[in-house]
Amino acid sequence: MASGFLVSVNVRQHQRKRYCRLNESSDSQRVALTLQYDGTDFHGWERKPDVSTIQETVENALELVLNQQYSLRASSRTDAGTHAVGQVCHFDLPAGVNADRNWMAILNNRLPNAVKVTNSALVPSKFHARHSAVSRKYRYSILTDPRPNAFLGRFAWHYYQSPLDVKLMNEAATLLINEDINIGAFRKAGCTSDSHLVSVSQATALRRRDELVEIEITANRFVYGMMRLLVAALVDVGKGTMSVQRFGEILTNNEREAIKTSAPARGLCLLHVEYPEKLTPYPQRKPKSILLGLSDVVY
Repeated sequence: MASGFLVSVNVRQHQRKRYCRLNESSDSQRVALTLQYDGTDFHGWERKPDVSTIQETVENALELVLNQQYSLRASSRTDAGTHAVGQVCHFDLPAGVNADRNWMAILNNRLPNAVKVTNSALVPSKFHARHSAVSRKYRYSILTDPRPNAFLGRFAWHYYQSPLDVKLMNEAATLLINEDINIGAFRKAGCTSDSHLVSVSQATALRRRDELVEIEITANRFVYGMMRLLVAALVDVGKGTMSVQRFGEILTNNEREAIKTSAPARGLCLLHVEYPEKLTPYPQRKPKSILLGLSDVVY
């Protein structure tokens, strides 16, 4: 039984390599998809054995349509339990296949309610969902009302144990804004990135409503665990257990050992990925849903 399983796995791996070579040939057609998903019940973006992932779910839907397996490349490999309203991915089709189709309608009929395509576009062959991206924008939502919220429970960290001074949180967040900042203090163990230098163009903490605090960061890249570690530290600033000055010292001195906790995945959402104008996979007028956080939809 085990031998048969290994043969099956090896065949699938060989097929996937063959499909990748076919997909990436010079005469292929590249299609970009914009995705929304509730990541609560998924083990992140990237395909993994024996667990459900976003990549596998969308690739399986493609296979149902095309009777062949195609690999997706994503702008960001979101963690288990993390959501997106503006994830971008792409796949390649050989020249003989009709690529100019309404992929949104076609795939949504085959996708679960938790994963949906909101836009599709034919893009130049040099477009790459990850490598062509200029910036990515993430939002983290914190529900501070002591009362639970049945709608936001899946999309926000329910933190109400201490009041949060959002002005102090925002003051600390602005320290991140820099064209070339070492974010090494805010990376998870297991981060394999060769560089921890990040260009942060926007970092804010604000109280959208009395009960909802939102932290938004726009950067050219995010290292593994960066956003959730930053959020946990900013919450410490907001509740008074860490000063703004201390936050700045940890950041400047790259004190990874000073960061002990990570915010829960459920509050994190990939809002938008920006591309150069000539490579943009979006319509001329971007759908508003790309720029909205999940809290805007369900609150």
